[in-house]
Amino acid sequence: MVDSPFGRRIIELFNCQQCGAQLQSGMRFCSQCGFQFGQPVPEAPVAVSPGWEASQTVQTASAQQWSPSRASVQQVQPFSKAGLIKWGWFGEAWRYFWAAPVVWTTSVALPYGLLLIGEGILQWGKAFQPVSLESGQDVSALSVWAGDIVLAVNLMAPSLIFLAFLIQLTFNSSSVVIAKRQVRGETVRVSDLFHPGPFMWPLVGFNVIAYVLLIVGTMIMYVPGLLVIAFVFPAIALVADGIGIGEAIRRTIEVLKQDIVGSILFALAWNLLVLVSIIPCGLGLLATLPMVQLLLALLYRDLIGRQGRQAG
Repeated sequence: MVDSPFGRRIIELFNCQQCGAQLQSGMRFCSQCGFQFGQPVPEAPVAVSPGWEASQTVQTASAQQWSPSRASVQQVQPFSKAGLIKWGWFGEAWRYFWAAPVVWTTSVALPYGLLLIGEGILQWGKAFQPVSLESGQDVSALSVWAGDIVLAVNLMAPSLIFLAFLIQLTFNSSSVVIAKRQVRGETVRVSDLFHPGPFMWPLVGFNVIAYVLLIVGTMIMYVPGLLVIAFVFPAIALVADGIGIGEAIRRTIEVLKQDIVGSILFALAWNLLVLVSIIPCGLGLLATLPMVQLLLALLYRDLIGRQGRQAG
């Protein structure tokens, strides 16, 4: 309360820091909520948007509270321009593999097993040469029966190889979808392997393009092939979302080029893991090939897919 130049008294008003009520100057306690002035104002609960959003905002004071920084907002960046790659993904992928071992071993064993059986039968049929009989020689029923078996085997082997090829196409697509679902915390089953989703053929087209680039790059020099593995193969998760192949590759490169060294070392690590797993008669592939799918899904979950939401 102060005196004005005109002889009248002017009452100064201020707002309560606790409830926002309008009070007169000189009061030590709020007449509405009983708050004692001079005490620190308790901060309001922090509201954070879900972690999938590319940027998060934290409101530090409610709309009714009064403070010098009434609406201070802090921008939280999802990741920095270096050190994007998390090496803990290898351990996480291993745990996801053992959370559904039947699903993941089936995804490798069934198509490759049929392929090996078909190839084996085909090679056996080529190696087996029935004895040619001269005219007039007695032909036993057993010889005719053996010849029929060879003919049936030679017809069956290509069918098995073709069936293995179709299953491999389906599983290559469905494994991408299953891996993305599992790293989101969903339950996966063996039957999911036979449901590749609506984008199977774009995924097949992406695999063809990626492997052609890999072969060409490796033939020129190993480094271009490694760059394809590092910056092209991770885009398959975006293709599974229905994004065009070219746009998926562009977005992936846009994210991973922020940590070029880390991305190359990461690709080199899982590539070497697969190569080493071939040594024990190829049995290690039952684990390492699914782990590659899970690693790419984790890369999508934490980086590539997150960047896509930010751009959107």
